[in-house]
Amino acid sequence: MRNCCLFKIKTATILALLLVVQTLTAQTLFNRDGRSARALGLGGAHLIASPDPLAAAWNPALLAALRDVQFALSIDDAFDLTHAGLAGFWPQYGGVGVNVLQLFDGQHELDRLSLGWGKALSPFLSAGLSAHWNRADHGESTESFTTASFGLILHPFGGRIAVSEEFADYDFFNSPLSPYRFAFSLQASDVALGGKHLQTYYKSSMALRLGNRAPSLFASLEWRDDDPFARLGMAVPIVPRFALYSSITDFNSKRSALGGAFLSDRYAFDLAYTFLDKSVRGGLSLRLGASPLERARNHYEAGNKMAEMQNYRAALRELRHYRAYEPEMEKAGQLLQALAIKVASEDRQIRLLLDEARAFELRHRYLSAALNYLQVLKMDRGHREARDRLAVLQPRLDIYLNQLYTRGVQAFEEGNYDVAYKAFENILLVRPDYPKAAHYTAQLKDVRAKQAEEIFLRGLGYYSQKNYTKAIADFEEAINLSPNYAEARENLEKARTGLAQQAKQNDRLFAQARRLQQKQQYLSAYNLYRQILDSDPSYESARQEIKALQGRIDEFISTKMQAGERAFQRGDLAAAEEQFQAILKMSPGHREANNYRQRITEAKRGRVESHMRNAMSLFDARLWSRAVEAFERVLEVEPSNKLAASKRNQALSMIDLKDLYEQGERY
Repeated sequence: MRNCCLFKIKTATILALLLVVQTLTAQTLFNRDGRSARALGLGGAHLIASPDPLAAAWNPALLAALRDVQFALSIDDAFDLTHAGLAGFWPQYGGVGVNVLQLFDGQHELDRLSLGWGKALSPFLSAGLSAHWNRADHGESTESFTTASFGLILHPFGGRIAVSEEFADYDFFNSPLSPYRFAFSLQASDVALGGKHLQTYYKSSMALRLGNRAPSLFASLEWRDDDPFARLGMAVPIVPRFALYSSITDFNSKRSALGGAFLSDRYAFDLAYTFLDKSVRGGLSLRLGASPLERARNHYEAGNKMAEMQNYRAALRELRHYRAYEPEMEKAGQLLQALAIKVASEDRQIRLLLDEARAFELRHRYLSAALNYLQVLKMDRGHREARDRLAVLQPRLDIYLNQLYTRGVQAFEEGNYDVAYKAFENILLVRPDYPKAAHYTAQLKDVRAKQAEEIFLRGLGYYSQKNYTKAIADFEEAINLSPNYAEARENLEKARTGLAQQAKQNDRLFAQARRLQQKQQYLSAYNLYRQILDSDPSYESARQEIKALQGRIDEFISTKMQAGERAFQRGDLAAAEEQFQAILKMSPGHREANNYRQRITEAKRGRVESHMRNAMSLFDARLWSRAVEAFERVLEVEPSNKLAASKRNQALSMIDLKDLYEQGERY
């Protein structure tokens, strides 16, 4: 259905471009309003309002404000086609438009084919030019001639409004609002090329956009035959899908017009009424292809993908295209700056490699020269000199390529896939049609895809452990092995986000540890530094602080060690264990503290066994009170001893029964 619609649009465009011209007198002063609905409704203000294909006929500088591809046509109240055009935008070239229209003075018509181009030359200035092929019929003869138009738009407060800002609320197509916040325009139209046929005229315009959903105000001043006249216009968004616009010429209400635009995300329909002619004009414009928001997103995603693949030149190109849609995005500016540094570094390397390659050629070291040219092509795939020199060296490289192919096959059979892949990749870089190299490369891509999956899964493990540094390294390696690994790219972004959050948390912990250190709470500070290093082993500031604390830590350990030894010697195992545990918390690998803890465990075991034998003897002798005390001593040493706890409870119950029995005997 969509393809059918596009076919009809293209057919209508071709028919419009082949309109049969009408009879007229060449020197007639024509009505240069274009007879389109929006042109009539906004008066001369349309020359700096929303860009469309009609700009090619009047002020081509406005084509610089295009951000999509459009088709437009207009009809008069007799349903005759009066204007049709096609225009598109390419970030690297600017806006280009072509259209046909009819100019009319009340008696005669002139058919015109216009081809225009406009581009932003700086953030504050846009320029454009267009050529017009005109055809006039003088009754018995037909005359054809060419004229040109030139335009400038000064936008002192920045270029075209960013698409994310313009379409923040509604992504509607071809709104009549100005694409600039504030702009001045100058144009010279119908400048003769090869003989004067039409009178050249000049026009200046101004546009002011008060806000994203606020009215736009327009004004224009035109000079004809030293007789200037002014027009004022205004476009007002009423509801998201509808806008009104109007104009007045020389403040004469009889020379005013009123129009409306019905908008959607793919088309806009205009209807305008002129009070002077008491006529109605209609217009239809269609968006072909992606919207400006989609185009911007595609360039941004492509740029990031190319950067991850280390194709920095392509990434720089894509992000520069993105800036045409989003000139004020800070993150894109930072990425562009970083990529420009990368490309500049590559340019320096390329110059050195080329100089070295030329020297190799002079010494007949063609293999070394070819390797240098290959290195250049890896950094700049379109480098003409490197490709040309490789083509010259091609006959001499045959022997080398055959040897490289043999080494690649051998490496493949031995399972050394990285070496094999590099060999076949270099072969295909020099000679894309080398027999069987592409076959091996395809197999190696499958192998590398499996390797990438294994490394990706390992990265997921690190990610789940919050070891983001290792996770990022694995995800990047997986992408390097399989550049189209979408899941790895997605998790790489998550890991980078997690690492950034972890870094912020570690910075907070570091500041907290420094405060504890200033309060001489060295153990707490040490533990926080250790926590930081556990999550990020590369956090050098925490490592340095631990080293600085080492003297105090050694003193702490020495004091605790002496106290623990004294407690152990006097048999206070609980106190000794507390001291040695504090040491091990500070230094888990402390050998002497570990030895003492083992000895304490053995001593406790001996005490428990001794106390348990004594307690069981008392229990068997039915000496319940003494048995309870003996079992309590066991539990003091080993609180988790279930047998001692059970026997103690039994002894306690026997004491209670004995007391009850004695009370009964007394009564």
